[in-house]
Amino acid sequence: MMIDAMPQFAGWEIQILATDISADALARADAGLFNQAEVQRGLPVRMLAKYFRKDAAGWRVTDELRNRVQFRMFNLMDCFAHLGMFDVILCRNVLMYLDAATKSDILERLADCLEADGYLVLGAAETVLGACNSFAAVPNMRGIKMKCGRTQDLRSAAMG
Repeated sequence: MMIDAMPQFAGWEIQILATDISADALARADAGLFNQAEVQRGLPVRMLAKYFRKDAAGWRVTDELRNRVQFRMFNLMDCFAHLGMFDVILCRNVLMYLDAATKSDILERLADCLEADGYLVLGAAETVLGACNSFAAVPNMRGIKMKCGRTQDLRSAAMG
């Protein structure tokens, strides 16, 4: 939904891989069904009207949107190599539950799956500080990290 609202992505082929360790969570996400409270929690009315249809069970995501997402069971402790390379990885509200060594290992493997100009998006309570040197903070963008080597490029562009 957010990508559709950004004209700079018009004409791009966007592929989304959504993973979880829970089969139940994946099945629920794949069904694309949300209750009234869920769609009222920060979803603008114009997006609700564009991307959801009301049915007897609640609000269902349109097939057009659901077809853009592939759902797959995945454990962060497993090898990432078969997943491919990504421009953006969202890993929100998971790392804070892990010990330091496991968190560091996962962050390094996430970095290996990111393109050179890729971004990692973490939850607001999560950080890479002390756990991984492969990412740098994006200035003024809480929770968003860029793969190292891009810091100077972004600062130069900002001064521009």
